[in-house]
Amino acid sequence: MDDKKSKLPVGCWWLIGVVVVVVLIIGYMLYRGVTSSIEAEYTLQADRLVLQVLTQHLKENSGKWPSSWTELQSTVPEAEYSMWKWPNDIDEIKERIHVDFTLQTEDVARMDVDSFTAVRQSYPNYGPNESFIERLIWTARESVGQREENEEEREKK
Repeated sequence: MDDKKSKLPVGCWWLIGVVVVVVLIIGYMLYRGVTSSIEAEYTLQADRLVLQVLTQHLKENSGKWPSSWTELQSTVPEAEYSMWKWPNDIDEIKERIHVDFTLQTEDVARMDVDSFTAVRQSYPNYGPNESFIERLIWTARESVGQREENEEEREKK
């Protein structure tokens, strides 16, 4: 008779199985959400760093758009980021961020935030860093404008 009392009915085992499966699914969804959010944050910070390095590169190189990551490596960003060390982490950053090195500064100067394609993030990400993009476009426009003014002055002489 004790054996019959210790055994659970089949319905209880089924219910326990469903509860375990639901808990596992919720746990997996939480894990995926957290890891995706962390990866998006890393991509966000890498994107900010690259946009800042590109802006600084334009300022230091007479408005010349870089032709490669190698050319960009020597540029020192205005601020340090705790997640990424420039240029030490460039290989990891390149996996998250694509820079179109085929462009010219004039191409970037003609872009706006909505049409900006010079720098693209991998996924997951939080979307464009509008203020950093605006600063880069503004610097490109300023560089192009200065070059045009210099060319006009040369033509006058």
